[in-house]
Amino acid sequence: MSPIVRSGAAARAGALLILLGPLVSWLAEFITAAAWQDPPYSPLYNWVSHLGLTGPPQTAFGQAANSPLGAVMDVGWVLYGTLLIVGAFLLFDPRKGVRPVVILILAVLAGAGVSLVGIFQGSNANVVSTA
Repeated sequence: MSPIVRSGAAARAGALLILLGPLVSWLAEFITAAAWQDPPYSPLYNWVSHLGLTGPPQTAFGQAANSPLGAVMDVGWVLYGTLLIVGAFLLFDPRKGVRPVVILILAVLAGAGVSLVGIFQGSNANVVSTA
């Protein structure tokens, strides 16, 4: 079976980007959750997506959402998705067959999905405006 990953500096950079993506997201989550004080954010109670809400405090599905640094969490998600996509293209060689192509397709779908969470917020105002 032939290797599906590239070699050299670009591949090492790609692997590093794939590893950095979740770390960036977790750091953004930690910073945003620490700033959320009223009511205190609880990862066992509140949805993580509430950390990315910007704007006035609101209640959705029985949970208070008051994220003073929502933009930090949104940027963290967009960076995570972008790093995943770029890293995958640097690491995997699509000329090596179906397996790397499938991995790249999944990386693009996952990266785009994570980025879209940061771009489009599920706030009450957005729900009402799309009805």
